[in-house]
Amino acid sequence: MNFQKLHPFLTKISRAYLQPVRNLTFSVKNNFITIYQNKESRTLSFQWLRDNSRSTDSYNSRLLTKIVLPHHFDPDIKPSKIETRGETLCFDWSDGDRAKYPASWLFENSYPGPEKSSYRLLWDKDILTQDGIPAVNFSECMEDDKVLESANKKLLKYGFMVVDGVFDPRCEPTMHGVENTKRY
Repeated sequence: MNFQKLHPFLTKISRAYLQPVRNLTFSVKNNFITIYQNKESRTLSFQWLRDNSRSTDSYNSRLLTKIVLPHHFDPDIKPSKIETRGETLCFDWSDGDRAKYPASWLFENSYPGPEKSSYRLLWDKDILTQDGIPAVNFSECMEDDKVLESANKKLLKYGFMVVDGVFDPRCEPTMHGVENTKRY
């Protein structure tokens, strides 16, 4: 029985996904690494990579939970050594952690695009007391693009935001609001 004759479309898809990964290279600039492979690239911050370490000291694979949280390491952490081994990037971090990142995992768990210049803040109670909890009113956000832009900047900075005056989550205007926020 010829599988290709029965499922030519599936065979083409399978071949596309089974193509070998080649030429894993990288460049480092400031606190970012850009990885290149098969004409694709990803720019990742060292902080994101350290936070997503899957080493046994940083991640419990049985419980699927982090052992080391971002506030446990220096936000300006840098690797002491980076090397490629086949299709894997290997990092020795300045805090002693050793992590391996398969290129396929990095490409699946990140997005293409230039390095982001947005400032991310590791906040705590004192910072939120000083700055106030990031919040926005739903109606104002929907009516004014400047309010929406400000809300998105806060969301990027703090990683969360309180949205007041939201209707039932299954309501169409609420879904429109979520989709509208994602466009920035």
